[in-house]
Amino acid sequence: MTTIDIVPADERSAALRIEHVIWPDPLSLYGKRAKRLRELAVDHPEAAYLEFAAKVCTAQQEIFATLPHANAAPGMTRADALSTYELLAQPCWQEALTRLVQAMPAAAPAGMNEPARLVHQAQSLLQGRFGSVGQRESVFLWAALSLQWSHVAAHMPSRHDLQVPVQTRFDCPTCGSAPSASIVPGGKRGGLRYLHCPLCETRWHLVRAVCSCCGGDDEVEYWSVDEARAVVKLETCGDCHGYLKVCFADFDARADPVADDLASLHLDYEAERMGFLRTGINPFAFPADCP
Repeated sequence: MTTIDIVPADERSAALRIEHVIWPDPLSLYGKRAKRLRELAVDHPEAAYLEFAAKVCTAQQEIFATLPHANAAPGMTRADALSTYELLAQPCWQEALTRLVQAMPAAAPAGMNEPARLVHQAQSLLQGRFGSVGQRESVFLWAALSLQWSHVAAHMPSRHDLQVPVQTRFDCPTCGSAPSASIVPGGKRGGLRYLHCPLCETRWHLVRAVCSCCGGDDEVEYWSVDEARAVVKLETCGDCHGYLKVCFADFDARADPVADDLASLHLDYEAERMGFLRTGINPFAFPADCP
């Protein structure tokens, strides 16, 4: 592992008008993620699992287009709609789960047709008690929850309420979930860093060279196994001993913070070998317990 220098505090982007929150576009994001996963699966040692994840994302994309989504009530804030469990009482995510199981019957675990049990497991996932839910069940449940949460995040009536600086937010400002990774986009947002939510798919701005877990800036380092322009790097913090990955879409426009994170588990092994603990969530590789 070699350390990489990163330009701090968005110096390269000081002249840009920063979009503090980027709302999700569920109509296309799952299909793009599936395509990226299939690209990453080529000659990958975990190709079979990446292909499985791609199939889940493909099913998500197909289901989203015809799902009878639930909308937030007028006047409801994002926190009201997404940080509580009111959405669990609505049928959208369970309908999505049923269709996911129907689309992938051979891969779905047993017991995915027991409503009371599934609601309890969904609550466990949303509360960060990942160890109480089986890995394969977690994948299907989270995929269904994401379809509902991303729709509500994209269609809240008051979209202006979070277009203010959220630099102090290390969890998702729309639903409170831990990020999957951060991403440095290309184009007009080039040089900025956004954390990405794996549940509602919102992105929110956080300045570069600041730990995405504790906010410290004295002991943040960036690591790459092979090259300075690697698309995925580790961001480690010597203060809190946490880590998260950074995906550089300005190096590869196809980069996806969920897909590229999943395809770079070798970086997780290196981080853990150095004594760091992961602070984010990947919906295809849940931790045994929340950090």
